[in-house]
Amino acid sequence: MSNVNAGVFNFPQILRRLGHRTKQVRDVVFVRDAIFEKSVGTHIDTDGSPGGGAGRTTRLSGPPVNFGYENTNSTEAIAANADSYISFTDATCDYNNDPTITHDSNTEIRVGQFVSGTGIPTDSTVASVTSATEFELSASTTGGSVTNGTLTFNGKDTVYYVDSPEIVLPGIKTYQSPIVSRVGKLERTGHRITGACTFHIPPLSIIKSLDNFSDCKAFSEIETYDTFFDIERSIVKPTDTGEVTQQTTTFTMAANQPGYEIDRLQFKIKTAGILDYILLTGLQNAAGASLKWDGNLTLSSSDFITVDLPISKVSDGDTTSIYKDGTRSEYTAAIAGTFDIDKMFGDSQNKLQSVIVQLDASVAVEIKDIYLYKACEWSVENIKDYRDEYMAIGAVRVRGDRSSRRRAYG
Repeated sequence: MSNVNAGVFNFPQILRRLGHRTKQVRDVVFVRDAIFEKSVGTHIDTDGSPGGGAGRTTRLSGPPVNFGYENTNSTEAIAANADSYISFTDATCDYNNDPTITHDSNTEIRVGQFVSGTGIPTDSTVASVTSATEFELSASTTGGSVTNGTLTFNGKDTVYYVDSPEIVLPGIKTYQSPIVSRVGKLERTGHRITGACTFHIPPLSIIKSLDNFSDCKAFSEIETYDTFFDIERSIVKPTDTGEVTQQTTTFTMAANQPGYEIDRLQFKIKTAGILDYILLTGLQNAAGASLKWDGNLTLSSSDFITVDLPISKVSDGDTTSIYKDGTRSEYTAAIAGTFDIDKMFGDSQNKLQSVIVQLDASVAVEIKDIYLYKACEWSVENIKDYRDEYMAIGAVRVRGDRSSRRRAYG
């Protein structure tokens, strides 16, 4: 008996064909929360003073010690570096409109330290250390010749680490099994929606060739604790616009449209214009209320860009991400009139009224596949990679509210 070569199969093509026959083929949004650099120490604490203080003067002989605490944002990390306990000065520095800086012997100068002083451009760092008496700055000095100038060096502890931004990338087509993936569970602490399923998706090589995924430097592979957002149920499906020329596109809701079931908004947009903001308006206790996602992103006149934004449980000042060609644009939430879509239960005084997409100018624009939807949030629990065939991703449902309780309690 001769051996039979089973060969390989085209998983993306299988998904496309199955998608016409079963709703188990789903388009999900890949989400990874921002990851910030951690606090580390490179010097011995000799006096026990808070934050290290002046007592931390002796360098560790080994690698930096990881304290395990993430900075909450990049601004905080930079500020922490600037005020770091490992700040020192050197008053023997000579330079003249050039990146090269010479000084008396100093072995504490390290690559990546922030440098400040007369004639030093903002946010300059040590690019390389030539010797104990010379280093190269990341930018040329200004202001002419300086002899025995005093420069401040700081931020040695975190210069080797880079923040990873929030990633929100729609467009992964998956086969979800089993189809029963939503279970109401009554527990001592109350009722919650739970569930578990397996997502069968194309191999990583195919995922990394998709729009946005191929250009997103922060994405290298799917990891445990990443999240998939799935459209569990479309609550409102506005009509596609077709191509029109206008600055403001308004989708008006039906009379007394409830909003308490809606978690997120998704749509695809194609235009040469700039996406200025997305605005949701409504009434809350008969008073006007709105949620505005404000930012700046130049879109594409040839390709549709998918936008997927949170609507429920958003606070003023929250941020979210829209990706185009792998590059993140940040949009910031502005709340007016105590907007809370969970409290818009659908009477004449508490309702969702409109969704507005605003460009920077009147240009040709097309918006399609608009969904205000109830989201199913899945956390990746395990990953099985079947070489170049496909991946089987085990996921658990991490959030799900009973709509009746959301309506009653807000």
